[in-house]
Amino acid sequence: MYFTRFDIKSVSGVPGVIFALGSCGAATLKLHGPVGLRGFLGAIRSFVRRKYPQIQCVEIVDTIGKEQPSTRGDAESTEFEEWRDGAERTDQHAMIIPVALGRDGVNPQGCILCEKGAPKREPQGAGSKPSPVSAGDVQISQIGRRRENESDEHEQWRSWLLRYYTAKLPAKVPYVDVVLNRYRGRYDDLKAQLCAKPLDRRWLEKFYAAHHPEKVAHIDRVLRQFSGREDDLKQMLLKKFQYTPHPVVWIIDCPTLDHLADLESRFSGYCEAHFPSLVVHLSPPNVQTHPSYKQWMASLCSLPSRPEQLVFNGATLQSVAQGAFSYAFVSSAKAANASWSAESPYQRQIIQRAEGCDREVHVAQSKLHFRLMHPKEPRLEFNYERTGKLIVLGTGSAAPSKLRASSGIYMELSGTDAADVDSMLVDCGEGTFGQLWRQFGSDVTRRIGGLRCIWISHNHADHHCGLVRVLYEYWYFQTHRKDGNCPRPLVVVAPQSVLSYVESWLPQILHSRSDRELIRLATCSDFNDPRHPLRQHLLSQIRHAVSSFLSVRVFHCYDSYGLVLTLQNGKKLVYSGDTKPCNELVLAGLGAELLVHEATFDDSMEEDAMKKKHSTVGQALDIARRMRARQVVLTHFSQRYPSLPPPVSDGESNIATANVLCAYDGFVHPMPF
Repeated sequence: MYFTRFDIKSVSGVPGVIFALGSCGAATLKLHGPVGLRGFLGAIRSFVRRKYPQIQCVEIVDTIGKEQPSTRGDAESTEFEEWRDGAERTDQHAMIIPVALGRDGVNPQGCILCEKGAPKREPQGAGSKPSPVSAGDVQISQIGRRRENESDEHEQWRSWLLRYYTAKLPAKVPYVDVVLNRYRGRYDDLKAQLCAKPLDRRWLEKFYAAHHPEKVAHIDRVLRQFSGREDDLKQMLLKKFQYTPHPVVWIIDCPTLDHLADLESRFSGYCEAHFPSLVVHLSPPNVQTHPSYKQWMASLCSLPSRPEQLVFNGATLQSVAQGAFSYAFVSSAKAANASWSAESPYQRQIIQRAEGCDREVHVAQSKLHFRLMHPKEPRLEFNYERTGKLIVLGTGSAAPSKLRASSGIYMELSGTDAADVDSMLVDCGEGTFGQLWRQFGSDVTRRIGGLRCIWISHNHADHHCGLVRVLYEYWYFQTHRKDGNCPRPLVVVAPQSVLSYVESWLPQILHSRSDRELIRLATCSDFNDPRHPLRQHLLSQIRHAVSSFLSVRVFHCYDSYGLVLTLQNGKKLVYSGDTKPCNELVLAGLGAELLVHEATFDDSMEEDAMKKKHSTVGQALDIARRMRARQVVLTHFSQRYPSLPPPVSDGESNIATANVLCAYDGFVHPMPF
């Protein structure tokens, strides 16, 4: 994996990738990125503990110096090394060269690929024929045939080929360097073709090692299969793996406007043979829309290679993903203008056909449902705008899947008709920000800005891996708000191990003293103290909704908690976190109006639930009965149940079926105010 920059948005998904590759049986994962990646891997070590894949971290440094050898990190499965700016890495697939952009422009440089000896596309004139020259003339006129990092082998093969063509095929003497360039690194193949050298085991080993390493172990079987037909095998392999210069691709991520001058200087000296075929723009929208950047993009279109340009623009993509059209959207360089909508032009063309018609017009799309008859809806006993909502953002366990995201609950502590919607997050698994975006769309930043507290139950990735991204969005909203309101601090209550991970990220977010006042941290156990200053501050801000805030130790991993909120009307809202049946939670939440309890397994897997310290559906319902909860919402289902919640045995609980709800991603329930 390669990271063009090191920030929260870029690397926050790494823990999920490690878990996914571990479940797939991957042996290694090599991460390349700017300085800071090594510290990040050390920070996630507390909750990402996997023997496999073995992690290799390569940091790209922009200082000029000798590349340091790889060293073993603090964790047994992590290796670290440094990759100097401009130093290439080559394998059988590609040559990759990192270019670190600075804030100060440098003098235009030459072609980096020429310096590294990358193969060139040979220009071919239309119908031109070179004039015959002697072997001596060719030897004098060909300059720079051998690359700086090559041994004398190339010159030795050139001398052999020159003698061979002079004696056998004089007409091909002018093409010596063209032929050698095509067979660079495969000189034995060239000699075998010219001298009819038969295929043998040594040739096949060398060929597979260069082009198909996984086939080296099967050489004996291949030779037996093609016994007597070695020439056919050789011709087939040479035809399949013909050597041609690879296309050049630029991946550009210019983080700020201050880096534009260096970008233009670094990428202005490429030769015609190494012009790009594709330019991928990952720069943020404010940089892409700047006149200097747009001018530089336009200059690329005038190159002889006329490269394709691909621009990733999240706002444009979102306008299509909102449901107007259901096809996969591919952006283009036109999106860099950020002044048009991908949705409205097409809708306008369709709706214009119905001008003069007063009927309601809908744009047909995949999975569109139209209700022909509208039955009267039952009258609700609550008003969302007045009472607020409890929104379950994710109902999955362990890792997100296509149908279930990681754990997260968004609670509105005031109605949506208020000027600022006070709210809190209970658990914040991987992808929580994305789930909030799906719920609130463009209003998501204001919703995050209204958070007063984030409470984390325990130190597992599926419960807190999305926390840092939400904190970043909260900081961004508070520092860029223009309504004149003073920023209010956000209180994060979590186990100490989670707070240690957050503290490792805060210097990347909070730069000034005023910024550091925006996010305040407290452990679950310390926050239970009535005299804790942050507790008093938080309850004073949400006293219109919550009168008491209690973290209860439960049976899961070390330092795991459940949550009991006592609302102003005296009703209790209880969240179990991850736990097996816990008497302390029952006593603390006795008489709860609403219980949100995990139900990871079905009742047939009670033994597995006990080993992993989780609850079955039947155990969750039994806790609700003992707690005398008026209503229970089941969540945190194992991903082995992809579409339905785990089944429950009949007769396991006396709680009324009407009072049992199974949550799903996006499930909405009124707050019991």
